[in-house]
Amino acid sequence: MWAPYRKAETERVSRALPEMSWNEIDRPGCYIVLESGSLIRVPASGFGPNRRLVVRFVSNRDVRLARLSGNPEAPLSVVRAIATARGLFADF
Repeated sequence: MWAPYRKAETERVSRALPEMSWNEIDRPGCYIVLESGSLIRVPASGFGPNRRLVVRFVSNRDVRLARLSGNPEAPLSVVRAIATARGLFADF
Protein backbone atom coordinates (compact mmCIF):
# COMPACT_ATOMS: atom_id res chain seq x y z
CA MET A 1 0.00 0.00 0.00
CA TRP A 2 1.40 3.38 -1.03
CA ALA A 3 1.50 6.14 1.55
CA PRO A 4 2.89 9.65 1.05
CA TYR A 5 5.99 10.59 3.01
CA ARG A 6 5.41 12.67 6.09
CA LYS A 7 7.76 15.54 6.85
CA ALA A 8 9.29 13.78 9.88
CA GLU A 9 10.14 10.74 7.74
CA THR A 10 11.93 12.79 5.08
CA GLU A 11 13.83 14.73 7.74
CA ARG A 12 14.97 11.48 9.33
CA VAL A 13 16.26 10.22 5.95
CA SER A 14 18.18 13.44 5.20
CA ARG A 15 19.79 13.36 8.64
CA ALA A 16 21.19 9.92 7.85
CA LEU A 17 23.99 11.64 5.92
CA PRO A 18 26.98 12.71 8.00
CA GLU A 19 26.66 16.47 8.62
CA MET A 20 29.50 18.73 9.72
CA SER A 21 30.97 22.21 9.56
CA TRP A 22 33.77 23.09 7.13
CA ASN A 23 36.41 22.69 9.86
CA GLU A 24 35.23 19.17 10.66
CA ILE A 25 35.92 17.74 7.19
CA ASP A 26 38.54 15.04 7.70
CA ARG A 27 38.00 12.69 4.76
CA PRO A 28 37.94 13.00 0.97
CA GLY A 29 34.57 12.98 -0.74
CA CYS A 30 31.71 14.97 -2.19
CA TYR A 31 29.98 17.36 0.19
CA ILE A 32 26.84 19.44 -0.26
CA VAL A 33 26.47 22.87 1.36
CA LEU A 34 23.09 22.51 3.05
CA GLU A 35 22.17 26.21 2.84
CA SER A 36 22.95 26.73 -0.85
CA GLY A 37 22.92 23.27 -2.43
CA SER A 38 26.43 23.77 -3.83
CA LEU A 39 28.72 20.77 -4.28
CA ILE A 40 32.27 20.70 -2.92
CA ARG A 41 34.71 18.00 -4.02
CA VAL A 42 37.49 17.32 -1.52
CA PRO A 43 40.30 15.14 -2.93
CA ALA A 44 42.79 13.23 -0.77
CA SER A 45 45.45 15.70 -1.92
CA GLY A 46 43.45 18.47 -0.21
CA PHE A 47 44.73 17.41 3.20
CA GLY A 48 47.97 18.34 4.89
CA PRO A 49 49.63 17.02 8.06
CA ASN A 50 47.28 15.64 10.74
CA ARG A 51 44.47 15.27 8.16
CA ARG A 52 43.79 19.03 8.19
CA LEU A 53 42.08 20.48 5.14
CA VAL A 54 44.53 22.69 3.23
CA VAL A 55 41.86 25.03 1.82
CA ARG A 56 40.28 27.45 4.29
CA PHE A 57 36.71 28.66 3.92
CA VAL A 58 35.79 31.91 5.67
CA SER A 59 32.19 32.93 6.30
CA ASN A 60 30.23 35.05 8.77
CA ARG A 61 27.74 32.17 9.07
CA ASP A 62 28.09 28.62 10.30
CA VAL A 63 28.24 26.65 7.05
CA ARG A 64 26.83 23.13 7.39
CA LEU A 65 27.74 20.38 4.95
CA ALA A 66 26.59 16.83 4.39
CA ARG A 67 28.86 14.13 2.97
CA LEU A 68 27.17 12.64 -0.10
CA SER A 69 29.93 10.26 -1.17
CA GLY A 70 33.37 9.10 -0.14
CA ASN A 71 34.43 9.35 -3.78
CA PRO A 72 35.49 12.93 -4.64
CA GLU A 73 35.17 12.06 -8.34
CA ALA A 74 31.63 10.67 -8.17
CA PRO A 75 29.56 11.68 -11.22
CA LEU A 76 27.29 14.68 -10.74
CA SER A 77 24.26 12.58 -11.62
CA VAL A 78 25.05 10.15 -8.79
CA VAL A 79 25.61 12.72 -6.04
CA ARG A 80 22.61 14.75 -7.26
CA ALA A 81 20.45 11.61 -6.98
CA ILE A 82 21.75 10.93 -3.46
CA ALA A 83 20.93 14.48 -2.37
CA THR A 84 17.49 14.44 -3.98
CA ALA A 85 16.62 11.06 -2.46
CA ARG A 86 17.31 12.54 0.97
CA GLY A 87 15.24 15.66 0.38
CA LEU A 88 18.20 18.02 0.02
CA PHE A 89 18.27 20.91 -2.46
CA ALA A 90 21.01 20.26 -5.04
CA ASP A 91 22.04 23.34 -7.03
CA PHE A 92 24.74 21.74 -9.18
